[in-house]
Amino acid sequence: MSTERALSQYHVSTWTSDQGLPTQGVNGIIQSDEGYVWLATYEGLFKFNGINFNSIIPEASNNSIAVNSFKGLYKEPCGKIWMVANGGGLISYHQDAWKIYSTKDGLTSNVVNSFLFNSQDKLWIGTSKGAVIKKGERFEQVIIDESNRQIPINDILEDPKGNLWFATSNGVIKTDGNGKFLEKLTLEDGLYSDNVFSLLIEPLNG
Repeated sequence: MSTERALSQYHVSTWTSDQGLPTQGVNGIIQSDEGYVWLATYEGLFKFNGINFNSIIPEASNNSIAVNSFKGLYKEPCGKIWMVANGGGLISYHQDAWKIYSTKDGLTSNVVNSFLFNSQDKLWIGTSKGAVIKKGERFEQVIIDESNRQIPINDILEDPKGNLWFATSNGVIKTDGNGKFLEKLTLEDGLYSDNVFSLLIEPLNG
């Protein structure tokens, strides 16, 4: 979608409850490799085939899925879909197989706030109690701030140089691609608040 064109120059279709959308609030949206549009909502997961919305009921063999409320969706380049369950950890779906990940699998908290699949093909997760990285079928904590080892992570972003930026409840933390601390920005450095919720890289002109 080109930023040089106005939205009015595109054909826009809108779906609400009148057109069958199960809920008015959508927290995440991705398109699967099969072409379906997946929706994450507080009312559950849904799949759209271009005509109908169908409810998706995750069925993981490794654990029971008690949460049917979702606040995010992400897709890896390999096609694996990740769902952020609302207070229930993470759920993955790939090749018709579901799996749930929780604190039993290394997450520092079942409250997941952010997700990044970086240029090193590493899966980073920000939780309410710090950052973790996926290794094999488990997650391991990465200490990005020695002064607060369980600092809440609200967002994670990778810059063009491969450095990682973490939006936290106590400022912005910059690390290298492996999570090694480089810099911290707080109110003293000009932030309006130490509680940072999201990050965005603005391209430099020229």
